[in-house]
Amino acid sequence: MAALAVALLVSPAATAAPSADVAQAIAASRGQGSCGALALDPAVDQAAELINQTTYDYVNHIGSNVPIDDASPVAITKDLGIPGEHVMVLRGAAPDTAAAVKVALLQGYLALTDCAYSRVGTSLLTADQVGQVLVTIVMVG
Repeated sequence: MAALAVALLVSPAATAAPSADVAQAIAASRGQGSCGALALDPAVDQAAELINQTTYDYVNHIGSNVPIDDASPVAITKDLGIPGEHVMVLRGAAPDTAAAVKVALLQGYLALTDCAYSRVGTSLLTADQVGQVLVTIVMVG
């Protein structure tokens, strides 16, 4: 697993940047409930980027592995030194950022209100070859 993480972290980036729009959409979806806002965590951003990069590589036919598709990849967060037993990955892909974020948030609408999650990381990659924006949201608690 560590070798996979190293290989992915040195893969060429493809318009990679956690998006303020993604963070705002998460905050709006979480609402003003009793849980409070999810804290942005650079280490969790790294986990989101690693997971999203595997999808990017796969859809662009440059990956040697299938995408990380575990909805609760605790092993990955542990390998990256991120504490927490609750891990949830939300993903979205669409022709534009807004639609990709919406897909991811619809996928995790119940998890977003779960107070067990306290930190969040995001990744936004544009896969120009296939005309898709790939969004990955990782929540940890």
